[in-house]
Amino acid sequence: MLNKINDLSLRVKFMILFVIALLVIGLGMITILRSLLEQQLEGVYPTVRGMMIAQMVSHSLAKMPWTGNSTSKIQQTLNSYDSSYKDYGLSYILVQNEKNEPLATTLGAAIPPDLIKINELPQGKEIQNKRFKLGDKTIQDVAVPIGDPQQPKGIVRVGVLERSGSEGSWEVIKQGKIREVLNPIIWITLIGVVFLGSLFIFLFSKIVVQRIQYLIDVADKMSFGDLDVNVVMESKDELGVLGETLERTRVNLKDAIERLKKRKQ
Repeated sequence: MLNKINDLSLRVKFMILFVIALLVIGLGMITILRSLLEQQLEGVYPTVRGMMIAQMVSHSLAKMPWTGNSTSKIQQTLNSYDSSYKDYGLSYILVQNEKNEPLATTLGAAIPPDLIKINELPQGKEIQNKRFKLGDKTIQDVAVPIGDPQQPKGIVRVGVLERSGSEGSWEVIKQGKIREVLNPIIWITLIGVVFLGSLFIFLFSKIVVQRIQYLIDVADKMSFGDLDVNVVMESKDELGVLGETLERTRVNLKDAIERLKKRKQ
């Protein structure tokens, strides 16, 4: 394995090292960012879990094609959502028409009159949150328009109990929020690794590999007796010093050969 690695060209070796270094740095940054996001979510969002869940459900409901659906179809859909999100602390779902009259709800026939008026969504507003007490429980009520906010056909209301739902449900939401932030960063990191890796190889080839190849070609010509080629290296770095050394060697060899020829004559 080591022999195969040693046989690789310099540009490939440096490319591998550079990509590994970028990946390690990128993964380290993503790990740190993930940890910070988790701390932020745990520290800031416990009191507004209900709001997050309500917004998620209400947006999903509002995007559905309600127009033309029968009341029974709407009720069936609400019951399906109610069953799916019970573990998330869902208290109720209420669909109202443009006159704020209830069309369907998961509350059953007994809809508290105050509940209908507690979160009336103004025309043109895309979302509105209301927090209120219901007995000893705190509820986050989120209202979103159905259709165009300027001319809504009605509104969807979702109520979720604050500080409710299982930890597993909260974990699903939290991980979803983290993925929303991290996924673009991961893609940008991968694209950046490819771009920077390609740029590094191009520059490394121009600055280092081509100069090394030039010295190899000169040394190869000298090994076959061509001592008239000049070694020109303008830089003062290690490769420049090597070029100067090779040039002195060429000059000394040429002088030595000239002296030997004169002695033979």
